[in-house]
Amino acid sequence: MLEKQLNIKQFAERIGIPLDTAYKLVQDGAAPNYKVGRHIRFDPSAVAAWIANGGTKSFKSGLYDVLDDVLAKSVTEPEAQS
Repeated sequence: MLEKQLNIKQFAERIGIPLDTAYKLVQDGAAPNYKVGRHIRFDPSAVAAWIANGGTKSFKSGLYDVLDDVLAKSVTEPEAQS
């Protein structure tokens, strides 16, 4: 029997990342996915194998790019003390 396929929200929850990060990984071609019409789907077995192998090179570079973007937006310069 086939496993139930994951949608993007379930994928993000399963690997513990924000939904917008999941979309970025898909957009960058870094996460194992396929489309059914306009819907993004993930095979749980492929996701598990991908995680077990540490992700692909594109996953790692894609994740680091996303993390760099997030950090750049959230980190502000400390205020100078008088």
